[in-house]
Amino acid sequence: MSENFPKQPEEKPAEPEKEKPESGMLAEGERVDSFVKLVETSLRLSFKEIIVNGTENLELIPPNRRVIFAPTHLSDSDVPLTISAVGKRFHVAVGDASTHHKFSENTPAWLANQITGPENFYPIKHQKDEKGVERGSINPEDFETMQKPLEERKAMILAAYFKGGHGWELPSKGGYGAVYLAEIANALIVPVAVNIKSKEQVGMGGGGALKTLLKRPNAEVNIGKPLDLPKIEGMERMAEILKKKKTTKLSTEEVQEFHRLSKALREHSDTLMEHLANLLPKEKQGPWKAEDERKTDKDML
Repeated sequence: MSENFPKQPEEKPAEPEKEKPESGMLAEGERVDSFVKLVETSLRLSFKEIIVNGTENLELIPPNRRVIFAPTHLSDSDVPLTISAVGKRFHVAVGDASTHHKFSENTPAWLANQITGPENFYPIKHQKDEKGVERGSINPEDFETMQKPLEERKAMILAAYFKGGHGWELPSKGGYGAVYLAEIANALIVPVAVNIKSKEQVGMGGGGALKTLLKRPNAEVNIGKPLDLPKIEGMERMAEILKKKKTTKLSTEEVQEFHRLSKALREHSDTLMEHLANLLPKEKQGPWKAEDERKTDKDML
């Protein structure tokens, strides 16, 4: 006597894993990076309200393009506010000062990196001059390292310029770092302007953190449209020339090439600064105000 056993349901073949977007945008069902949540929690203690404008511009980023978010650096909170704003939509990594990676050079920043995860931060060479003022410099090796997170399908967050001592408005010159990285990594740049609503400068690290905690200002994070800057021919030579410059005198041809590449990077940096200025209120635009507005300011003097 035979028994009839019910047929076992056929196993469905496993669905192929969806390829992550090159841009670093979170795929459906993916969770926000844990370090982004930690950054957001700390910001909630320092700011009363954080408003993010321009999220619709994130939809303009093609999934097959790498992306660099280049925020302002009016305060030490600009980068963390950018991490919080875009980290809800993208896997991110951050470029920061090399001094933040040394306990002896910047203890508060070092502690913050340790808490949120040092693996999420990529150092950019900074050093203090004879007056103790921190200065940034372009070191191609730093930016070669930053290509790793981009290859791992993360977006990079890299301030558009080094903060310096220019107060509560944009400086007269932007930095090379973000535009150089975009050039060698074939990435889009998204300008992000942070506007902390306070007449006096707050949002600073170190001793200024207490001032921010007591004041708890509101902040706006304004996300601009992605920029696809023109390719600079021969930019791969920049790293070679800078490396040679450290040990050997450059030839006349190499000096000319260096100046050509530097000028092209400066033009890209100026373009980025102009877009950042357009995302800020007039009183924070500094020398990047529209020409007619600068004339009006002179007429008032």
